[in-house]
Amino acid sequence: MRIALLLALTTCCPAVPLLAGEATDLTQPVENVLQFRASVAVGEDGNGVTSARFPTTVGGPDVQYLLVIENGCTQEAGGQCPAAVRGLTVTLNDDVVFQNDDEFGSERVQIALNEVGGQLNSILLAAKGAPQSGARVALLATRPLPVVMSGRSVLPLATTADHTQDLLVIHNAGPAAIAFRLEIYNVDGTPVGLSPARVLAPYATETVDLGLAGTALNPAWVRGPVHVRWAARGLARVSTVVREYRRAPDGSGRLVVVGTGELALDDYGTAPIGHAEAALFGF
Repeated sequence: MRIALLLALTTCCPAVPLLAGEATDLTQPVENVLQFRASVAVGEDGNGVTSARFPTTVGGPDVQYLLVIENGCTQEAGGQCPAAVRGLTVTLNDDVVFQNDDEFGSERVQIALNEVGGQLNSILLAAKGAPQSGARVALLATRPLPVVMSGRSVLPLATTADHTQDLLVIHNAGPAAIAFRLEIYNVDGTPVGLSPARVLAPYATETVDLGLAGTALNPAWVRGPVHVRWAARGLARVSTVVREYRRAPDGSGRLVVVGTGELALDDYGTAPIGHAEAALFGF
């Protein structure tokens, strides 16, 4: 017997401040993928122009595109710092998506880009102002990330006593890599420790000697419950069982297997976890 567990997991990236009317859930972590970056500088005649073409690399129904404009310098900027331009027009795929003829600081505008694999996007930046003034633009693809989930399976008792060997077998039956850790306890419920995280590739199987894992945390450990905790980024299907081998000396004193058993670990389901706990698994 074995238990199959379905996990949907992720990591989190800093959220982009939302614009009025944007539908992104504030509680949902997002990632920002740069599509294009450029700058425009004003020449001696008071004008500056930059043009370019670039592909769209991220698409999908949940993706939003943002034009982020920084005029002059931000407080974090270092080195050479241009003055702000007095006016800027941004034309994207033949549509004017931003125009300001007055002084401004930073702006964010929701935009549309061509489909992934389709025609290249065209962009034209036209600025005016004092010579050597400048502005920078970045186009971002913003998409939600699934919530990081963690699951737990519980083995009521593992032991090294009486020449017993308990082998934990974890199989990743899904298309995403998982990370798992072992929480080992003494028989009275006091914690022994938490093992380092191990990564299990998609469709891979790993066998862990629980006796070695327990004594690595505390050489005096002999018996107690073992909790298996896991997390992943994306869908994962996980099967977890323990195989027990009981040995005894034969007539010549050699240890031979006298009994075996196999038990599926009890599954206590999955739940979302925060950033600090996800970091324990390397996410």
